[in-house]
Parts: sequence; C-alpha cells; structure tokens
Amino acid sequence: MNRLNTLIADDEPLAIELVKAYVEKTEYLNFVGTCGNTSELSVLVQNLSVDLVLLDIQMPGNSGLTFAKTLAESEGSKPYIIFTTAYDQYAIDGFKAN
Repeated sequence: MNRLNTLIADDEPLAIELVKAYVEKTEYLNFVGTCGNTSELSVLVQNLSVDLVLLDIQMPGNSGLTFAKTLAESEGSKPYIIFTTAYDQYAIDGFKAN
C-alpha cells in the first residue's frame, strides 16, 4: 500500500501534537513534518514530496485559505488539502477553496 506523505501546518503546538498522533496511527499516512506558517509551508511543499497537507485556516501571515487558493492557481502537481480548524464559520470557505 502506498502511503500518503502528510505535512501538518498549524501555529498551535497542541493542535500539531493532536493531529500528528492521528496521522501516526493511520496506516496509509506517512508523517513528513510540521510548519507553523504559510511561508514555511510553501517551501516545504516545493522541496518535499507531499501528498497531503492538514492545514489550519487561521495562521500567521497568509491564512490557510489564501494558501490553498494560491496553490490551486499554481502549475504542477499539488497535494491534497484537508482544512483543520476549530471554527465552523470557515466550513463554506473551505469547500469553496476545493
């Protein structure tokens, strides 16, 4: 079984640890790292083989939604994105970001 290389992008250390624990328990996911802002995330997505990003919406600098929209407009292969947020008001925006 091919495992999805998974990156966690969140600025809250407790959230990172919780999500990381779930990733490590899921047999088809391969944890490859974390980052705390979208600038770091851009670099990691370009330099690592990332299949899936578990992305917080409220991040320092650009939001996770802005990052996802920018990524969607870029050329080349793109990782899947699953938004991780504690705020239900972002649900519709997350679906619109595809």
